[in-house]
Amino acid sequence: MSFFSKITYKKIALFLVTFFIISLLPILYCSFFDYATGDDLWEGAAAYRVLVNHGSVKDFFLAIFEMAKIDYLGWEGNWSSIILWCLEPSIWGEKVYCITPWIALIALCGGTFYFLNYYLKKYLECDRFFLLIVFSLISFFSIQYMPYPRSGIFWYTGMINYVVPYGVCLASFVWMDKYIIVGKKRYLLWISLVFAYLGGAGYIPVVLAFEGVVVILLGQLASSHKQKRSIWLLIPLGLLMIGFFISAISPGNAARGGEEYYFSMAKVFTTIMQSIVQGFSGGINWFIKIRPLILTAPFLMITVWEQIDIAKAKVKLQFPVFVIGFLILVSCSVYAPGIYAQSEVSGGVPDSIYFVFLLMYVLGVIYLTCWIKKVIMEKGCDVITEELSEKFRTFIFLGGVIFCLIFGRHLIGNMTSYICIDFIRSGQLRDFEYQMQERLRILNDPEIVNVVLPEMNSEQGPFMHFPIVEDPNAYTNMATARFYGKETVTAIPRTEYYEIYGYPDEQ
Repeated sequence: MSFFSKITYKKIALFLVTFFIISLLPILYCSFFDYATGDDLWEGAAAYRVLVNHGSVKDFFLAIFEMAKIDYLGWEGNWSSIILWCLEPSIWGEKVYCITPWIALIALCGGTFYFLNYYLKKYLECDRFFLLIVFSLISFFSIQYMPYPRSGIFWYTGMINYVVPYGVCLASFVWMDKYIIVGKKRYLLWISLVFAYLGGAGYIPVVLAFEGVVVILLGQLASSHKQKRSIWLLIPLGLLMIGFFISAISPGNAARGGEEYYFSMAKVFTTIMQSIVQGFSGGINWFIKIRPLILTAPFLMITVWEQIDIAKAKVKLQFPVFVIGFLILVSCSVYAPGIYAQSEVSGGVPDSIYFVFLLMYVLGVIYLTCWIKKVIMEKGCDVITEELSEKFRTFIFLGGVIFCLIFGRHLIGNMTSYICIDFIRSGQLRDFEYQMQERLRILNDPEIVNVVLPEMNSEQGPFMHFPIVEDPNAYTNMATARFYGKETVTAIPRTEYYEIYGYPDEQ
C-alpha cells in the first residue's frame, strides 16, 4: 500500500470532524460566563418583573404582549423576534443566559447538517464521509469566521433574530421537498408554522424562504402528479407574506427609517441592481478577509471528483451557467433588505449574508465539479487515473494543513475561537466574571433603590457588553434599572467607587 492511498476520505472526514469539535471548545467554555446586556435586559424586563413578583401565567403573557406592542409601534417590526426577545434566558436567572451560544451553535450546525444530509444524499448519492467533510467545512468557516460573533453567538437578541431563523429556514427547505415527495400533511404543518414565524423574524430569512418556495414550485411544473401537492405550498407562502407585511408596515420601522422608508418601483429597481453589485464585491471581499477560504476550492473539487459517482447522481448536470448564476443571485439577493431600508444594519445582517454566501459557494463548487466530471466522462477522456487522484488528494490535503501551520498567525487572528482563547489566556475573562458577580450582588440587593456601580471595560473579548455609564438616562442604564426594578442605575470609575464604598471584602 502506497503512502498516498493511506490518506483516505474516512480519515480526512474523521480528522475534520474532530478538528471542528475541538475548535468549538473555547467558545463553549466562554459560554458559561456570558451575561445579558443592553437590549436583552430592556426586552426581558417586563416578563422578569412578573416572575419576580410571583405574577400569574396570564400576567406573564400579557406583559410580553404589551412589550411586543410597544416595540412594534415605536421601534421594530419583527414581531416574532420581539416575542422571543422578551423570553431572553436571564429572566430565569443570570447564569441561564449561558445557553445563548449553545442555541446559536445548535441552530446553525443543526440546520446546516439537516439540509446537507438530505440534499447531498438525495441528489448525489454521497456517503457519510463526503457529507461529514462538506458539513465540517461549512460549519467551521461559518462559526470561526463569522463577521460579528458577539452578535451571532454570544448575544441573545442578535442570535435569535438572525441565526435561529437561518437554521430553521434551511430545515424548512427539507420539509418542503419531503412534502412534495410523500405528501404527508405534518410536513405542510411544520412549514406553515415556520413560515408564519419567519415572516416576523429577520428579513434575510424571509428572502430565502420566499426564493425556496418559488424554486420548488417552478421545479414541479413538469410533474403533473405532484402539482396538486405543490399548490398547497401556497398556504405557508401566504403566511410568510402576511407575517412579512405585518412586519413591514410597522410604525416602528417607519419611525426608524424616516423619510427614506417608503415604497416605489424605482427604489425596487435600484435595490436589485445594487444587490447584484454588492453581492459580487462582497463575495470577493470574503475571500480577501478569510484567507484560508480559498483552500477549500481545490480540496472540495478533488473530493467531489473522487467521491461522487456521476452515474448515480440524480441531479441533472445541465446548464452550469444557469445554475451557477442562480446560486450567485441567491447570494446577492440577501443584500436587498439592508439596501432597501437605507438605514444602519445590525451585526446580524452581515452574519446572515456570510452564511448564505458560504453555502452557495460550496454548492456551486460541488455542482461545477460534477458537471466537469460528467463532460470529461462523456468524451471518454480518462485523464485522471486512480493513482493520480490519490496523489492530488494527498498533496491538496497535506498542502492545506502545512500552509495553515506555516501561516497560522496570519490566518487565525480573526477566528472566533482565537478571540476566545486570547480572552481566557490574558486573564480578562477571569476579571470579567469577578466584576459581573460584583455587579450582580449590588443589583440584586433589595435595599438599594438608586444603584451606583463600579465601571467596567466595554471591550470584553467575544462578549457583547453594553457598558453602564455615569448618565442614569443612558439606554443601558435605564434597561438595567428597569430589569432589576431600580429607580436609577449609574456607574462611576472603579477607583472612585472603592474610595467611597470600600472594597468588597470591607463591605
